[in-house]
Amino acid sequence: MATKQIKKRDGRMVVFEPKKIEAVILKAGQATGEFEKKEAKRLVGIVVAILGKTNGKHVPQVEQIQDIVERVLMAAGHYETAKAFILYRERHAKERQARQVIG
Repeated sequence: MATKQIKKRDGRMVVFEPKKIEAVILKAGQATGEFEKKEAKRLVGIVVAILGKTNGKHVPQVEQIQDIVERVLMAAGHYETAKAFILYRERHAKERQARQVIG
């Protein structure tokens, strides 16, 4: 079953757009110099396939998708890009927490 929706952190359900994942993967790959668009397309195909197999009838959450992206990057040998992606996630999590505290 193909994933049609995802659950955002705030609980909203939105349309699943693999192109957004591809854009993030491509940006990370280009930032580290490890790969370009062709590889990003291949990797997002793997992410989508894993989502289809692991989620069944459950709607995936943003965090689950990001976890899969990390694992796919590492499995493909793109360790620098995986590290950059992990640090990016961590930085944004801290920013979200700060916004919550500030209001």
